[in-house]
Amino acid sequence: IASIIALRECQEDTAKICELYRKRRDLLVSGLTAAGWPVAPPQGSMFLWARIPEPFQPLGSLE
Repeated sequence: IASIIALRECQEDTAKICELYRKRRDLLVSGLTAAGWPVAPPQGSMFLWARIPEPFQPLGSLE
């Protein structure tokens, strides 16, 4: 029921939250790019996936 109410009555709030996440995404993308991590902004989610750049690969990863 809450999701139905949100879809019907909270469009303004949703737009504000989307803008907040958009700003955070842009800040993360620009910061990673400046640090040598070539990333593109995600188009359909709030998650950002990045390959470890060559200079950082000897440091290890989760593999």
